[in-house]
Amino acid sequence: MRAHTHTFALASLACLAGTAYAGPTGLVTIPIADILRHRELALAYQVSGNEKNVDPKTSHSNGAELGLFDRLEIGYDNDFEGTSVANAKVLLYETPKTGDLAVSYGWMNWSGESYDQYLAVRKDFAQFRLHAGWFQDDRNRLMLGIDTPLNSNVTLMADFTRGPGSGTWVGVAGGVPGVDGLNWMVGFGLPIEKSDGLRHTAMVGYNVRF
Repeated sequence: MRAHTHTFALASLACLAGTAYAGPTGLVTIPIADILRHRELALAYQVSGNEKNVDPKTSHSNGAELGLFDRLEIGYDNDFEGTSVANAKVLLYETPKTGDLAVSYGWMNWSGESYDQYLAVRKDFAQFRLHAGWFQDDRNRLMLGIDTPLNSNVTLMADFTRGPGSGTWVGVAGGVPGVDGLNWMVGFGLPIEKSDGLRHTAMVGYNVRF
């Protein structure tokens, strides 16, 4: 779910297993420490797919994220096939005034019976932001990421997740000139296991503060 909370634009993410769920604020596939600020609402529509010889299905999803009190982000995702999951993220720490270091803890893919959890850290540098953390679904996973602006409107992102079913993703995200709040993201993924196939995802979103 895309946000514009700090220096760089952020993009939507798909779940680590490669589903189409948009999930909380993040890069291409990993959740990050950033949160939507108080009364910020982000809406998204996302498509995801794989190599046709691996899986010919294209997945579609929609989602919404809401920021509250500059400390909490909550949201849901739906796959248009009757499945919805919830997520929540709490900002545990942010450097006063500068905000150049942040730590958050979150839950996602909550179905009422199970959920995944993660701890994410972000550190800002002059030309890029570095992201790292721990993700737990059926196992514990390391996640790493980076984002940097290509120009005043477009951000380049890359992220990596360790473990089966994951891999390395690269994406670009940006706003639509002349349409405040409208944004987009395109990403491509190289799995750890070649047999999992090359992946792709695209998102269009709309952010508003009320």
